[in-house]
Amino acid sequence: MLPPTGMFCTLPARQLEEPPVVASRVIRALPLLLLAACWAPQMAPSDGEEPVDQPTPIDPQAWPSPPFTAWTLRAPASIVGPGGAPLAKLDRAGVRVEVLQVLPVRARLRCTGCRDERRDVEGWLQSDLLWWPGATELSMDSPLRRAQELRDAWAKGQDLPETLTPPTDGDALCALLDTGWSDSPPRWHRGGATLMLEYRDEHWLPTRLNGVPPPAPGACARTLPETR
Repeated sequence: MLPPTGMFCTLPARQLEEPPVVASRVIRALPLLLLAACWAPQMAPSDGEEPVDQPTPIDPQAWPSPPFTAWTLRAPASIVGPGGAPLAKLDRAGVRVEVLQVLPVRARLRCTGCRDERRDVEGWLQSDLLWWPGATELSMDSPLRRAQELRDAWAKGQDLPETLTPPTDGDALCALLDTGWSDSPPRWHRGGATLMLEYRDEHWLPTRLNGVPPPAPGACARTLPETR
């Protein structure tokens, strides 16, 4: 297994100078070592940033076949290009992406939920930072779970805030959710509109929306994952 096109790395010679007894094991482990060696420089924090946890390898065969829509589980996170060059820093969780390729420790994706000039940037992100419908079960108090519930309703023109008119404004609200949340209680911001959610006494309080998000035709549509 070789690194993705445009990414280059080398292994120290001493890793290959093993005793003959374990030589076969080293050869079998080379693909995983290559991936780790390629990824390590991308995980090193730059000046002033918090250290990033090492990624948890996943089995790409256990994932759906790309392309499919997913969302980021936590922040901060960084989308990087060849050689680990930073392309976009995600300071919000729950940002929408379109997954294009899945490898054991990272996925190639297009960030459709990124804002401003970072929108639609294409690069690599840790695989274990992604969630898609049908993946792991999210806890009841997860803002991402609640955002998905609202998203499903708004896509059908249901339960829209009284200030909005279905169905067009359902897409505007989906686009608002896709930019991700920050703060606690969680808040979503887009185009001068702010949506606030609060979890209290084991349930979510009614949605609060200030302002009207700009139109975003088709934003509620998504690419559903297909099982292998």
